[in-house]
Amino acid sequence: MLAENAGAALDEIEQVSNQIASLVQNISSSARQQAGSAADVTRRTTKLREISDQTEKATKATAQSVSKFSELASQLRKTVAGFTLPHAALRASKLAATTKIKPAVQPPPAAAPQAAAKAPPPPAAQSAPAGEKAAG
Repeated sequence: MLAENAGAALDEIEQVSNQIASLVQNISSSARQQAGSAADVTRRTTKLREISDQTEKATKATAQSVSKFSELASQLRKTVAGFTLPHAALRASKLAATTKIKPAVQPPPAAAPQAAAKAPPPPAAQSAPAGEKAAG
């Protein structure tokens, strides 16, 4: 009877040992899966950090470009501040902007009268003797 009890106890110990071995194997497998997942999270986090660094650089470059464009626009405004369009050309320009038709390019009318007013009369008209017709 003692031998039977010992045999039954050994069978029970074997079953429990097998259950423990199975549990240890499951724990080991789960630990490997968790390690793989952790490595994947680390890779993805590293990639996100790289993307974040690239985005930061691009954002800084964009901010610098916007600042430069703003500076250039200000300089352009100062450069063209003295120029004005004739009233009719301005009206045609506004009309073209609303109808999407390109305005005709016209020379500024103020340029021709100023040149004519400042130019001296032709020499033939001044030197023609009285009573004779000037050539022309």
